[in-house]
Amino acid sequence: MGVFCAIINPMGKTIFKIIITVLIIGGILWLLDYFVLLERVKRPINEVVNNAKPVNTECRRDSDCVMAPIDCSPCQEKGAAVNAGYSTFCPLRYKQYEAICSGRERQWRTFQARCEEGQCVAVYPNGS
Repeated sequence: MGVFCAIINPMGKTIFKIIITVLIIGGILWLLDYFVLLERVKRPINEVVNNAKPVNTECRRDSDCVMAPIDCSPCQEKGAAVNAGYSTFCPLRYKQYEAICSGRERQWRTFQARCEEGQCVAVYPNGS
């Protein structure tokens, strides 16, 4: 019985230390995220993941196209004419703060989406 306890006890302490370490690291990451300190890390990860998914611009009629964001930045600075079913894939969500994004114009929103030759294109509202 003594030999069995000697084998289990060191393994139990090691597993306990691993669990505590994971909980501490997880807690630190949660606090950093809570206080918006991971935003600089999230953007490159989101961009790599989102860029792996091609932007769908196929269409048959004008109603298939919309102007939508195509990047994962918190203020959605890049936009394009895309298929109405397309959406960005950003696995790490940002905390949206109006103070961060206010004053930044999203110029892509001033355009309209139209279907031309099977592809969604952005045009000025007056049609030119």
